Amino acid sequence: MVVPGGSHGCSWLVTWLCLVGHMVPSITRSVVRDRILSLRQQSQFLWDAYFSSVTKIVLTTIEIIQDRVDSHISRNHFLWNSLPGGLYALPQYSTDPSQFPFYYHRLGKRPMQQFTAVVHMVSPLLVQVSPVLKLIIAVSKSKFCAQILVLWNCDKPLPQRNKWPSTSVPLSLCLWCEDTTR
Repeated sequence: MVVPGGSHGCSWLVTWLCLVGHMVPSITRSVVRDRILSLRQQSQFLWDAYFSSVTKIVLTTIEIIQDRVDSHISRNHFLWNSLPGGLYALPQYSTDPSQFPFYYHRLGKRPMQQFTAVVHMVSPLLVQVSPVLKLIIAVSKSKFCAQILVLWNCDKPLPQRNKWPSTSVPLSLCLWCEDTTR
């Protein structure tokens, strides 16, 4: 493209990029260490929750599409960006973060009484069991958690009892069979 005066049409962009390039070091030095740590922790959480494997990327993509299709029951920004993440806070149960005990601390809430955590494992089990074990360990650390009940409704066999984490609260494993003749 020829522009009067002999400069090309993108010279403003080059000037802007040079200006920003000179400003970035001073801007990054002005960020306090606590904020940098917070951003690193958030980046690590996002990586672990949504991007650390092809399976997680696919599941995340499917859930985002589902949230866009069923926008009336979609997860909000808070659910996606707070531990344990949007893949564990299913909108079929609730879209209100205050309905999930693992968000109480961030919301400044306290449960009125102890709760029983119900972890419903369903087929097809597309993710490894290890994120669920991390969730069980995290939930069991709550002083308001009375017990944890795992409903196993998967084609894969229920892992042996010694494969489950030891917790400070009772952990019950229940093999869920929809077919009552089994």
